[in-house]
Amino acid sequence: MRRYPWARIPRFVRLVEQGQGVRAHQALGEILDQFAGEQPRLGPRKIRCGALVGHCLRAAHQAGAPSEPILRQFMTTLDAMSAARTWDGVCRTIHDYLDSLLALLRPEMIGDVERVVRVAQRDLSQNVSRPRSLASYAEESGLSVSHLSRRFTDVVGQTFSAERRQARVRAGARLLARTSLKVAAVARRVGLRDPSQFIAEFKREIGMTPAQYRKASRSPRFKPDALVL
Repeated sequence: MRRYPWARIPRFVRLVEQGQGVRAHQALGEILDQFAGEQPRLGPRKIRCGALVGHCLRAAHQAGAPSEPILRQFMTTLDAMSAARTWDGVCRTIHDYLDSLLALLRPEMIGDVERVVRVAQRDLSQNVSRPRSLASYAEESGLSVSHLSRRFTDVVGQTFSAERRQARVRAGARLLARTSLKVAAVARRVGLRDPSQFIAEFKREIGMTPAQYRKASRSPRFKPDALVL
């Protein structure tokens, strides 16, 4: 069995989820070209394409397309691929299927997801002591956790957990510089019961321990790291 283009699939799926038709078709063409270049027989190519349209189906579902139409189109596409006599016919069938999926996506939903991401990002900064889970935002907005997680990373530039960790560190740094609270108390204020976890996170993000940071903050020449501004 020749190589399956696993490395190309995540990018293709993201483009479908985001409703980026032109780029999604381009990525699809690249994958189909790889199939053609590595597998000379039509039958095995069709088997690979069956897995590919499955990825299309899941991407459209994650992006909010209605379940019944995309499932009907999926089954129709599998039948059409099976009946196709040429590779060009198979490729046209898959590109047509992608068009039908993109037509069912709701462009306004993409904007709605970005608004959910920004609300979550703001909440993480403002409510560090009692942060909500990503699953709670997903449930509230009617999204899947996996889709919201990917969109959060796309919009913010890092994962939800990384953003939550940095929000804790920023809040902890402010408390260390502005109060005389002990490190354990600071850890509790930012939502951590275990001071050692706070110390480890703080050192990883800032490059010094909380005690070292507090001492440094007392210097008139002290310049806070951009992370804690």
